[in-house]
Amino acid sequence: MSDVRTDGFAHGERSWQHLPRIWPYLRRYKKLTGTSGGLLFVGVALSLLEPWPFAFLVDSVLGDRQPSGWVSSMFDGNRRSLIVVATVLGLVIALVANSLNVLSEYVSTKLESHLRLDFRRDLFERAQQLPLAYHDTHRAGYFAQNINTHTTALGRMVIDVPPLIESVLTLLGMFVIALLIDPVLALLAMAVVPFISYSTVFYSKAIEPRLIKTRDEEGLSLSVVHEAMSMVRVIMAFRRERHELDRFTKQAERAIGMRVDVTVRQTLFSLAVNVLTAAGSALVLGVGALHVLDGKLTVGELLVVIGYIAAVYKPLQTISFTMSAWQEHLVDFWLALELLDHEIDIADRPDAVDLVAVHGRVDGRVTFEHVDL
Repeated sequence: MSDVRTDGFAHGERSWQHLPRIWPYLRRYKKLTGTSGGLLFVGVALSLLEPWPFAFLVDSVLGDRQPSGWVSSMFDGNRRSLIVVATVLGLVIALVANSLNVLSEYVSTKLESHLRLDFRRDLFERAQQLPLAYHDTHRAGYFAQNINTHTTALGRMVIDVPPLIESVLTLLGMFVIALLIDPVLALLAMAVVPFISYSTVFYSKAIEPRLIKTRDEEGLSLSVVHEAMSMVRVIMAFRRERHELDRFTKQAERAIGMRVDVTVRQTLFSLAVNVLTAAGSALVLGVGALHVLDGKLTVGELLVVIGYIAAVYKPLQTISFTMSAWQEHLVDFWLALELLDHEIDIADRPDAVDLVAVHGRVDGRVTFEHVDL
């Protein structure tokens, strides 16, 4: 009895090919999806506004740079009033951004919960329709892991998309603004992007087979527990408790070893991304300081650029980490679809009539007419 599921990858199948299967579930919740998209664009706008109150405070209040005409005329050059304006503006942006995060969390949680329930219900229904022969060749842990664990992948993938898109849009917006302020610094900051992109693609290809094997081993560990609990009377009658404990321990240790291996690789990938972004930040800071000394930038503009660069690298890290998590979710989704896609031996015809829907309550009587020997 084996539940190892790597045959698809032996034939070159990739879990990314199954992404269109998400759409039928997502289409059921158009309002929640639309709300999530709208919050995404508001979040991008707030991210682009965030560094400017601080830059205004440094250049126009503490420095010698004149504020724009309408601001100067409104406050008549009163620096104390300008301090209040800059502080209040920064506070308002922070308050709106945090309120937006709360609303986004509510929408995401609600959408994820509905998607997970729908997917779990479909898998549970299909498991009950499969023939006994299929159940005889698959452990109980296989069904438990697919229905209870792997179904979370659908919701997680969907709610990870808005932050991913927001990161990409924020990255583009901040790059454009930084390019207008100082093209050299903007280009230096983006120099690390190709390296991060390559490492993400390389990581995705390398980690996927290991994730599948790890999930299978964890499923086998769960199967040992299910089998032991379902046969606990027999195990106790024949004094096989120690044997079952040893069997579970060996299987669990194999699963732990593979999980540790995957986790180390994920951590090393995160380390590589962090080192690349740290190198980019150091390069931008050094060159930016030289530009300030040469009079090409004001201190406030440098702070804006540094703030944007730090904010640019944050989306880059978010993209990389999200892709890492997505890889695991995609594997779970692919493994769950194997159960959902398995053909059933006895199925209704496409034009079959739902008796309950047409006739209401069905009594279940059987009538024999024109029956003879």
